[in-house]
Amino acid sequence: LETINWLYICELLFLISIATTVIVSLLTKAPSEEKLRYTYGAATLEEKAATKASWNIWDVVHTVIIGGTVVAFYIYFW
Repeated sequence: LETINWLYICELLFLISIATTVIVSLLTKAPSEEKLRYTYGAATLEEKAATKASWNIWDVVHTVIIGGTVVAFYIYFW
């Protein structure tokens, strides 16, 4: 295992993740219509408007600060 390139290990883990996802999906029943309602695409116009109205300027400012911090760390440590 020490002589294998780490990228090959990442590929193997990715394939294991895909296989696990497919197997679990095939072995479980499909979600009900009620549960599907909670996905983003199923939101009504009123729900989307309520979500958008719940934002304020501080939500956007904090998001930009956090995103900028993450990008700065990537640039500095890459």
